[in-house]
Amino acid sequence: MNRDNLRDIVNQIKLDQETKERIRERTLGALPEREEMMKRNRTGKLVVIACAAALILGVSAKAGSNIIASIYGGSSSTPEYTALPTEEECRKEIGFVPILPETLGDGYEFQDASVVHNKSTDKEGTTIETFNSLSCRYRNAEDEIDLDVEKTAVPMPLSGEIADTVDEVAIYYESYQNKLVPPDYEMTEEDKKLEESGALVFSYGMPKVTVRTVQCAAFEKDGIRYGLLQSDGALDREDLVEIAKKMIQDN
Repeated sequence: MNRDNLRDIVNQIKLDQETKERIRERTLGALPEREEMMKRNRTGKLVVIACAAALILGVSAKAGSNIIASIYGGSSSTPEYTALPTEEECRKEIGFVPILPETLGDGYEFQDASVVHNKSTDKEGTTIETFNSLSCRYRNAEDEIDLDVEKTAVPMPLSGEIADTVDEVAIYYESYQNKLVPPDYEMTEEDKKLEESGALVFSYGMPKVTVRTVQCAAFEKDGIRYGLLQSDGALDREDLVEIAKKMIQDN
């Protein structure tokens, strides 16, 4: 992970400005100059990671007397798996066996998977928990869906609104605009209002202004959280929720 990658991730996660600044201060100086992590498409994949951090992981959860203020993670630029991980491999890499379908419907087939190394911290930057999760990519002829799965010792709520409930499992949905802008971009008053409402997330360091739509459908089953994520894809809310419903019903 290099400095630009970290800045992008921090700017994408829905945290208050004070927490964002604290993350920058505590971590930028410790990063190596070489790029080892997060080399995937900065205008696409990192948006998905940010959505996962904001939706699946949550940004406010109690851990004893501590409160999780931020969660961030990184993965290798080369996926560890080009075939679905076996149960044994899942236990070794992430400590649990999740639902991992070969296909998600509509032609989306499994392509590869990366192990993500995560850390949650409180407002002072103290580590509360470290854990591994799995990010799987499914592609069809047109676009991509990411399926992120995780299980943590510290309970963390899902965010968004409940779109449907299947077998007593609630499916949450959230969508927002990701605005990728140059480093010297000055936010307008409208930008600030949208960011405060959660409808707009900023990413700095891009050569020109680009706006992408990020949407997520997430649920928790048997203590494992699942997030279906897509950026500027062909699917809509109903499509993503339907995929989540099928995953729940088939397992």
